[in-house]
Parts: sequence; C-alpha cells; structure tokens
Amino acid sequence: MVIGDGVDVSGVEMGGGQIRVNAWGPDTSVGIGNNTLYVMDDCNVSITAVSGATVIIRARNAGVNVVNSITEGVLNIGKPHVFEDDGGYKIHVGTGDSTGFTFTLMQGEATLEYTIDNQYAETEGKLHLVPSTPIEDPNEISLEVQKDDITVIYEELEVKN
Repeated sequence: MVIGDGVDVSGVEMGGGQIRVNAWGPDTSVGIGNNTLYVMDDCNVSITAVSGATVIIRARNAGVNVVNSITEGVLNIGKPHVFEDDGGYKIHVGTGDSTGFTFTLMQGEATLEYTIDNQYAETEGKLHLVPSTPIEDPNEISLEVQKDDITVIYEELEVKN
C-alpha cells in the first residue's frame, strides 16, 4: 500500500504511538499530531506535527520537511550527510540559521561534541557540524534535531565523498 497526499493520522490511537509507512506517494503531505512517524522510504514528504512529535528517518535519501501546526515553525535541514574535508569528516546541515535548533550528533551509542561552522550560512544556506574529536570511521553517524519540542532523528547519515 502506498500512502498518498493529504493523509491525517494525528488522531489515530496506536499502541506506543508509532506510525510506520514503508511507501509514500510522490511529494506526500501527512499530519501526525504528536505521534512518532518512521520514514522508511527514499521520498519527499511534508509532515505537519505538534509538540511531542518525533519523526525517525531510516531512509538515507528522504527529503523531509516538518512544520509545527501551532507555531508554523519549519524544521527542514535538507538531506544531512557526512562528508570528508581537510582530512577529517564534517556533517552537512541544510539550513543557514540554527536559531531554535538543538543538534545531537552520535556515532553508535556515543554522543559526539562538535562546533558549528557557519561560514556558508548566508551565502549557501548551510551549516557544518565539526566534531571536536576527528571521526575516523564515518559510518553509523546519526543526527537528532529538535525545534519547538518536535524531534527529527536521521538514523544513519549518508557518507558522501
């Protein structure tokens, strides 16, 4: 089954409050309320959510845009990924403005400390998270992003060379 556009599952009662959809129609929009939604497919999806919602992205090439239905704040960081630069690895975040965002960078179970490099923020609309301790193996990097009490988790970032 493919979920099409305009689906509102915000009032659906589920054990654990989890919604898992494996196939989305192209450019789907979905309302999830304060539930947890898993994006399992490489797709473009617009999600309307409220405080307490969590979006877990398992697909590496999903284009996800989350809008808080109360504040109309947008949580869109493009398609974050790991890339090599100057002999080390950095994390690309597709927003030039980190105001109101909280980023948690992890490798496996370990939380990675980082600094934000914003030299491209105004000209290219992107930030780079630069780990304080160089990453030797760029695999199993995940990124948790929070804004307006909505959480988006990118479970394993793509490594781009």
